Amino acid sequence: MGTPAFAIVQGNPLKFKGEVPERYANVVRIGDTVTAITASTSVPLSGEITRVGPAVDTDTRAFPILARINNDQGLAKAGAFARLTIVTQTHREAIVVPEQAVSTFAGNPRVFVVLDGRVKETPIRVAGKNTGRVLVSDGLTAGQKVAATAVDLLTDGRAVSVR
Repeated sequence: MGTPAFAIVQGNPLKFKGEVPERYANVVRIGDTVTAITASTSVPLSGEITRVGPAVDTDTRAFPILARINNDQGLAKAGAFARLTIVTQTHREAIVVPEQAVSTFAGNPRVFVVLDGRVKETPIRVAGKNTGRVLVSDGLTAGQKVAATAVDLLTDGRAVSVR
């Protein structure tokens, strides 16, 4: 007659339980690729969504998901907290700019393209955001330089210096 000393926990694959905001209800699907990063390691672990809850929680305005995370190297421990990124779209070729380079005027996103020491206000179409980066689907071409600091102080034609 002893007291249990420990519980057996499966270390690979790990199960991730979490919630996703309601606004993503139409884009998150079973089988979507996920990347998890725990507080104890900065190494991303990959996996996939295995379950999407059928209803939105009325208190949190989020729906539950379950994901299976590959942990074959034992980098994460069961029970740890993790930040999960869900891949809902992929683009083979894309133009990405820092989030701080994008400003909005009258609800329309724009960047300031640097040309010959001056900036040109350029409207863009945003296709998505991820971790401080903005995916631009229209308005820029590859290789263009954009101002990424003090964009709220810029106006079309203003002289700038590139550092």
